[in-house]
Amino acid sequence: MGKKYLIALHRGPDFDCVTCRFMIELAYNIGPEDEVQVVFVEHGKMYESPVSEDTTVIHADTGGILDPMQNCFDHHNSGNLLDEEISGRDCDPSSANAIFNAFPNRFRHDQLIQALVNLTNRVDSGHREQRENQDQDTRNELITKIRSINIKRRTKFWLSEFQDPKEPRHIVTMFYQLMNLFWAGKLSELQALDMAVAALEAWYFTNSTLQHKLETLMSDAELVENNGLRIMILPDSDLWPKMIRYHIRSTRRWRDMVDVWVTHNPKEKKFGITCMSEDLEHDLKKICRLIKGVDPNLTEDDMHLESFVLYVNETKKITPSLIRQAVLELGKKARLKAGNE
Repeated sequence: MGKKYLIALHRGPDFDCVTCRFMIELAYNIGPEDEVQVVFVEHGKMYESPVSEDTTVIHADTGGILDPMQNCFDHHNSGNLLDEEISGRDCDPSSANAIFNAFPNRFRHDQLIQALVNLTNRVDSGHREQRENQDQDTRNELITKIRSINIKRRTKFWLSEFQDPKEPRHIVTMFYQLMNLFWAGKLSELQALDMAVAALEAWYFTNSTLQHKLETLMSDAELVENNGLRIMILPDSDLWPKMIRYHIRSTRRWRDMVDVWVTHNPKEKKFGITCMSEDLEHDLKKICRLIKGVDPNLTEDDMHLESFVLYVNETKKITPSLIRQAVLELGKKARLKAGNE
């Protein structure tokens, strides 16, 4: 028999509510055997209906109280606490940030959650400065776009017709698309919340697995610094270079440590060269020409460039040592550019 939880959020939830709902599961170690009920109250209000004694009531982004001991996480703290250090001020830029600070043992070293909370801090509509500028402009632009699309369609759009939410910033956009459907009476606010939380869960657990694999590989990786360019040559693995770049951009981890990542998948017999900087993308095309010069028989299927990632099939002539030599050419280009400046 699992535990019972009731999570109270404010009506017309924003992305801060989505992040809080997700982080509460992690903070309280809520599992599939537990019973969770989500309710919506007016902004700033507490949930006042009676609950069973064995139910833990958690307030997030509403209630006017910031007190982890009472399971209350509202960064719009109205001064209801006796604690003078916390009372009467907006202690955090978001209620998700308040949850993050309340559970340091769970979240302090979690790079994924840190990235998610930082994003939530920037877009939270409850934070006065952000609400008054870019966030409101972005939301108005999104609503205008959705309305213009629906005017031209017999069948109104649904979520699957928009981009697959692979990163939290995509989930922000997705959630406000869903909330627009809520305001139009197409679905409930709980449905919008649950779909966004499910997207966050998929992002988090996929990247947790990826991060663990990457950390394991990093212990045996070779970091080469050539004329100021930092090149990480990973051991053989099945990690796709595009996933590595996506993960680093999402978490910002290792972003300031490595400029170029080199991967080799022996099962697929494929190399990957990933650049983290737009300045190096043009140089990837020069590497293509260098590799093509070694093996003129390479076709477009054997070597192709996708945005910031170069994929090269392994052949008798295209070996790990050749790829290493080709990548070091990037270092020479970096040195020449620095000299010209």
